[in-house]
Amino acid sequence: MEREHDHAQKPQPHEPETPLLGRESGSDAAPEAEQAEQPTERRKWPWAKQRARVATTRGWSLVFQGLVAFATVVYVVVSFFLWWETRKAVDLTRRSVEATEKAVELSEDSLAETRRSTGLAEAALVTTREHAEIEQGLTREGLEFSQEALRRSERPWVSAEMRKPAQITAEGEPQPIAVTLRNTGGSSAFNVNGAITFQLWPTLPASFPELNPSPESSVSVLAPNTAQDVHRLLMSLSKERVEAIEEGRLRLFVFGEHTYTDNFETKHRIRFCYYRDSHEPYPWVFCRAYNESD
Repeated sequence: MEREHDHAQKPQPHEPETPLLGRESGSDAAPEAEQAEQPTERRKWPWAKQRARVATTRGWSLVFQGLVAFATVVYVVVSFFLWWETRKAVDLTRRSVEATEKAVELSEDSLAETRRSTGLAEAALVTTREHAEIEQGLTREGLEFSQEALRRSERPWVSAEMRKPAQITAEGEPQPIAVTLRNTGGSSAFNVNGAITFQLWPTLPASFPELNPSPESSVSVLAPNTAQDVHRLLMSLSKERVEAIEEGRLRLFVFGEHTYTDNFETKHRIRFCYYRDSHEPYPWVFCRAYNESD
């Protein structure tokens, strides 16, 4: 605008005046009118150019604003669709997490149930093992009992018996006193070795006397359901001792011990103790102790 204003106020160059000839004529009047109008057209041209430039600028500005508005709308639409898809993805993710949590809970429940089942199976296995061990123990005990019963039924059983001796006399010859070994078992007894002794005591001694095996008191084989006598001589007694025995002030004790083996090479032992009592119908009586057998 300032340029146009300066241009409008700029003095025009003064053209030299030419002598007008024939001003009165019409042909000369037209050129003058054209010359008078030319400065006016020149002054209007910059304003029109400026207006066209402003109009062009405004047009482009409107186009740019329209593009910006369109881009904004597109951005809003795209953002809305992205937000919507993101929301869907979040919903799917949340559902997936919930499903995963439920699956984890189900897995934990299944694991707990599996552990419970495993515990029950282990308890049942332990119970079964215990029952099997009990049954095996019972079977073993039954087998051992059967074997022991068979062994007992078939093993030899050796016992000692006293025969009725002759009358004991004072200062007489030593009298043999016989002890009978009897096998009442189902098999033979082997290596029956032992010893027999006689002692005079007022009462039963507190301990079993020590005995030394003697050949006359031993038997190599004692068959089942048979008996065999083994002997031992009784020393001669004085008159006072015989009277004491007859009156019961002294007792004549017989102590014996024998060992033997059976078919299973098992060793067995018997002990026996008798005393003479003249007041009894049968003079030899079992002692209250020292009668043992295995």
